[in-house]
Amino acid sequence: MKQDIICADKDYRRKFIRKTIILYLLCLLIGATLILWGLPRAQEYVEGLDCKTAYLVIKIAIIFIFLSILPFAVYSLRFGQRIIESEQLPPPGTKVIRDTRVIRGDKAIARGRVVIFLSLLMICLSLIGALYIPYRMDKIIGKRAAISNSSYSEKIPGQLKP
Repeated sequence: MKQDIICADKDYRRKFIRKTIILYLLCLLIGATLILWGLPRAQEYVEGLDCKTAYLVIKIAIIFIFLSILPFAVYSLRFGQRIIESEQLPPPGTKVIRDTRVIRGDKAIARGRVVIFLSLLMICLSLIGALYIPYRMDKIIGKRAAISNSSYSEKIPGQLKP
């Protein structure tokens, strides 16, 4: 049985490694800046807002954080579809950074399905986080507001039934 091997392009490998290192250092720099400078400033900003506006800012931040996963998940979904369509892993036209043995047939389709499943799972978790967590926050805040506005002060804390 003949095994196909896609040979790595050494120039592409060098560029990929260089870009990866630069991206890593940039993310490290941005992360450190956000932690050391951005978070204290954001905390001061949110503390200076009235409660409703601060709550809205926090809710929008949570939604943005969860939705930022979507582009990677959609790219992975499309990659899995390309694997299934071509019945080959890596799909035709994919650049590789090291010599890679081509997987064909049922094994490639199975791996493509796994990639699609994981992509759909990421999409679902992203949407659940972006939609359900703010919804639950609204429910919790609504219950606390109702409790603080009513006359539960004379009841025992474990018995908060109306």
